Amino acid sequence: MAIRCDVICGLDGSEAYPADGVIMPLTEFSIEPEESALTLLYDAVKAYTLQIEVDGISGEAVETAYVRGIASLYEFDFGDLSGWTYTVNGVRPSVGCGAYHLKDGDRVVWEYTVSL
Repeated sequence: MAIRCDVICGLDGSEAYPADGVIMPLTEFSIEPEESALTLLYDAVKAYTLQIEVDGISGEAVETAYVRGIASLYEFDFGDLSGWTYTVNGVRPSVGCGAYHLKDGDRVVWEYTVSL
C-alpha cells in the first residue's frame, strides 16, 4: 500500500507536504481474509504514525466510511473537488473503502486528487 499526494506538488499551500508527493512509500502489509481497504489504511497510518479522519462509521458498520483526511491533508484543502480516493491494482473501485474486501496480493494506493 502507498499514500500519495503528487497532484499538489508545487501548488500554493503544498509546502507542508512531501515535495515528492510520497506520504507513505509502497509498503507491504499482511492482511486477514476479507479485510477491507479501510482496515488496511488504519493499519498503515498506525504503522507510520499518520493522522487520519474518517466519517460515516456507525458502530461496527464501516461500509459507508468516508476518508476526510490523511496526514493533515483534507478534502477541500486544494479546491472544491479535492479529496482522497483509492485504487486497487490500478483500478478505482465502485464501492467505498469500508465495503471493498481485499485479496492477497492486492496493491492499494491512496491518492489525493483535485478533481473528484
